[in-house]
Amino acid sequence: MRIQTGDGRSTGAARVVGGLLVAAFTLGLVIGDATTSLAQSAGGLPETTIAPDGGGTGASAPAASPAGASPVSSEAGTPTPQPVKHKTHTTTAKAASYIGEVESGSGMLKLTESGWAYATPSKSGAHVQEVHAGKFVNVSGTTAHYVQVKLKNGSTAYIPMTAVELAKPTDKIFRLTKDTPVLSVPNHSGKKLAEVHAGHDVQVIGTSINYMKIRMKDGLEGFIAISALE
Repeated sequence: MRIQTGDGRSTGAARVVGGLLVAAFTLGLVIGDATTSLAQSAGGLPETTIAPDGGGTGASAPAASPAGASPVSSEAGTPTPQPVKHKTHTTTAKAASYIGEVESGSGMLKLTESGWAYATPSKSGAHVQEVHAGKFVNVSGTTAHYVQVKLKNGSTAYIPMTAVELAKPTDKIFRLTKDTPVLSVPNHSGKKLAEVHAGHDVQVIGTSINYMKIRMKDGLEGFIAISALE
């Protein structure tokens, strides 16, 4: 570059300034070429974000979720599952009352086994009261396999026939007044074992509730109704 001046000193200074400008221009070209090469080797220029006035980051703030809405996952874009609350129900078991057929009767029988008196004539029934061997129970009726009893607290319960002494021992001879079946238990729903006929004598070996326990000539033992004896 040449600058024409009327002063020799001015001309020298102009040459110095011109040289500096040429050097700066050349350096700028070199830096520009280097920047372009780096950008191309890196796969392109990096994205830039223009920050708004006030020092913000430039990123958009997420919109607030409406009240009660499920939060949304930032990765999948789907609602985040909420824990499920299950309602619990509490039930109180009640002892069921037996409404089946009970053959009436009365008497005091001795317990031969300790166990439970049940709310129904079944071991799956609710426990009403514990009973003990050697004690007597007030029997008010029978079913096919249980005796109905009245407990001291006034409640009605059932005890297995196998847990009581069904017949008080005795040894007498009675004559039958009518034909009658010989049953496996002192209850009309018991299994029929045999039949005895009016006018014949039978050996009574025990007394039970409305029944007599007999032993036949062939050794068979069973129960017949008292009403069939003279």
